[in-house]
Order: sequence, then C-alpha cells, then structure tokens
Amino acid sequence: MKNMFLYAMGLLLAVLLLIGCSSTAPSSNTALSNTTPAIPDTSGSAITGAIISVPEEEVIKPIAEIKDEAQEEPKEELSFYNPKIKELRDRSAQVDNYEYYYKSTVMTSTGLYLDDANYQVKIKGEKIKKTYIEPKFWKEDIFYDEVYLDVVQETAYGVCSKLGITCEGINHNAYKLDYAAEDVTITPRIIMDGLIPTQVKVTGETYYQKRKVILLEFTTPEGNQERLFVDDFYGLPLRQVIFRLNEDDDEVVLVDRTFNLIGAGSGTVKNSEVNVPNDFEVAG
Repeated sequence: MKNMFLYAMGLLLAVLLLIGCSSTAPSSNTALSNTTPAIPDTSGSAITGAIISVPEEEVIKPIAEIKDEAQEEPKEELSFYNPKIKELRDRSAQVDNYEYYYKSTVMTSTGLYLDDANYQVKIKGEKIKKTYIEPKFWKEDIFYDEVYLDVVQETAYGVCSKLGITCEGINHNAYKLDYAAEDVTITPRIIMDGLIPTQVKVTGETYYQKRKVILLEFTTPEGNQERLFVDDFYGLPLRQVIFRLNEDDDEVVLVDRTFNLIGAGSGTVKNSEVNVPNDFEVAG
C-alpha cells in the first residue's frame, strides 16, 4: 500500500515537471524573431530616416561682381533750372551790337569804396571802342582817351581825341598799347555767357534805369553772393553786385558794377566807330 502511494506521487511530480518545461521553452517563431533584425516599414509610417544632403559648391564671384545690395550706386540727379534764365541767355546771345557807360566801385581792404573804372563802351562783333572820361598818360608827353580793341587779333591802339592842349599835335596819331592792360574783360555778354543755369536762381523782378529787369542770384566760386539786374528785353545785365553777409545777415557790398545801356541792336554801333580812322598815323 505504501509502495503504491509513493509510485503515485512520483508519477504526479513527473507530469508537473513535464508541463513546466513545455511552457518555458521558446517556440521556433519566437526564436526567429529574436535572431533576425527588424526592417522598418516606411511605406506609410510618419517616421522616416534622416536625409543627409550634400552641400552645394560655393560659387566665388569676381571682385568686380561683388556688390552690397544695401549700398547701391546713387542715381544721377536731374538738374533743373528756371526757363527764364535760358530765355534771357538766348536773348543776350543775339546782341553783339550795343553801347553803354561802365562804372565799377570796389570796397578796399580798409572798408572804403573806390571808383576803379569809368568809361564808355561801344561793341560791334569782335571790335570794341573804349572811351575814358579823362585822358590817360601813356609815356613822355603822350596821352590817350580812346582805345580801339580787336578781340580776335588781340590788338589795342590808343588815340587822343579830347579837345584842348592835352591832345594838341597828336590827335591824328594812334599808339599801340598793351592789349592785356586795356582789354575789356567784363561786359554784359561775357557775364551772361558765363552763367551756369542750374546754379542760378530767379529772385524777382523790378525796374532799374527805367527798364524792367529780372533779378538773378548765385554763389561765386569765392563763396560770395552775386546779384544781376538783367534787362528783360535784351537779356543784358544793367548792374552786377557782389556781396557777402555779415554776422547780422546784412549785405556788405564788395563790388558794384553798372552798365548804363545807351542802345542795343542792329545799327547801334557803326564799323567806323570801332576801327582806327584810316587817315590816322599808327605809331609803335
């Protein structure tokens, strides 16, 4: 009886041992999954592998092509000017036959004003006749009060025509003078021809010498101010004033030139008036 009990217990333990071993042994499918690496499925997954991009080769431009986009070259500014200035210049360019009295007053270094020129001018083309109010000394006992200038030939001849003992005995002679010393370097035409329209302003109009004039102003190369009283009909300056402003903004006149117009236009000055008379004896 005792032997039968021991046999049954041994059989039960064998069965339990067999069942335990079967539940812990891995299946063939499980073993395969542990030994083979998983391949990710990218067909519909939101997680993908990172893409490694190859950097593009940097393009090196020549130095001349490199530009700073923020520092573009400034565009050329358009220059504008009052069309009245061109109108006056065009009118003056047509006048090469005119006559005027010229007077110039300048401020000296001591602040006093001095009359440094006073004469009458006749202009016809490239010929000019300048007549002084009082005769000027040349040399020895020779004086002259009229000067005949040829701008093209750059010649100057002086003649003494004033009545009285000053010109007695020499009033039919012409003396060759220094052209540079007698040349008329400031005329209404020269002033107008030298204007740069884009640098000139029209500041108003008024009357001067009983003629309507247009006022023009600009800054001189020396930094002073210049004002012109330009005849509205002929386009010729009747007055030129150069001034500066003091600390109180008052005008301090440095030069005051007047061109008192006698006449202008064709027939105003004749050829005989700007050429040495044919019967005069020319001396060196």
